[in-house]
Amino acid sequence: MPILEVDGLKKSFGAVVAVDGLTMDVEAGSITGMIGPNGAGKSTAFNLITGLIRPDGGTVRFRDTDITGLESYEVAQRGIGRTFQHARIFDKMTVQENLEVVPSPAADTAAEVDRLLSLVELDEHRNAFGEELSGGQQVLLGIARTLMLQPDLIMLDEPFAGVNPGLVSDIAKLLRQLRDEEEATVFLIDHEIDEIAALCDDVIVMAEGKLLVRGEPADVRTDERVVESYLGGAM
Repeated sequence: MPILEVDGLKKSFGAVVAVDGLTMDVEAGSITGMIGPNGAGKSTAFNLITGLIRPDGGTVRFRDTDITGLESYEVAQRGIGRTFQHARIFDKMTVQENLEVVPSPAADTAAEVDRLLSLVELDEHRNAFGEELSGGQQVLLGIARTLMLQPDLIMLDEPFAGVNPGLVSDIAKLLRQLRDEEEATVFLIDHEIDEIAALCDDVIVMAEGKLLVRGEPADVRTDERVVESYLGGAM
């Protein structure tokens, strides 16, 4: 059953059509990946869904409720949490403080901080400042900050960008754990089809602001439209 449904979403910036009638959905309890070349409209679609920008047309439904055009804080209150391509953490705060400042609905905030630091394997870094973490560790901290909101849908904008291979594996392991043990739904953007294919249950490919193809990773990798439009004609 879809937890997120997007129908005919549109957004232009002047003469540039960034998202052109996008229709798609995300199944509850899945890890869904969205890929596409630069300028395909992926980040704009994320920003439209999460209320950072308003669409010119179309609708967004979350848990069967219309959330089109809501402010970003209202979207978050309804259960959608997100990260950004560049981790939004407080450099001059410790790892623990970065979590403590998030307005969490948890009954015991201190216990939730401890649980999440253990989950993302940053417990031994709890007293380190945000600026002292590696790029991958900052991504993990950003995910933990999002999880403090206890969202039903977690949206991640390029969580693997600039991350060393060892921590890419750690992040992928965490996302599987969120799906399998926390019963969360994960929706992420990435450029690397190999990483998406290894991680995701379902893959959405965008090109020129539109849905190009979607399906299981193995089918998407061999789809002629993806090979031509996204991979430049070569696998």
